[in-house]
Amino acid sequence: MLFPADGDLIETYQTFDGINPINGHAAKFVAQKENGDCVYLGAEGCAIHARAPAICRKFDCAGLYRRFMEMPRADRRRLKKLVDGPVMEAGRERAK
Repeated sequence: MLFPADGDLIETYQTFDGINPINGHAAKFVAQKENGDCVYLGAEGCAIHARAPAICRKFDCAGLYRRFMEMPRADRRRLKKLVDGPVMEAGRERAK
């Protein structure tokens, strides 16, 4: 979801209209690929990192990876099927 109050310039992103899950109001979201990934998520991670939306700037992929590594191995295997990809790889690199 885009947050103009936090500096997101909606017109600079590919977007779609949706509903804010917290307050039920109309909201703009960054467009997604057919598989649900962000349209700006490339093979090397975020393709627009320098101008990433506020929600992405606040997200800590390194912290996500560290918490993932603290999980029991069986839980990691199950979760890896759901979340492994460019975001997890970026977290691996940043957690080093």
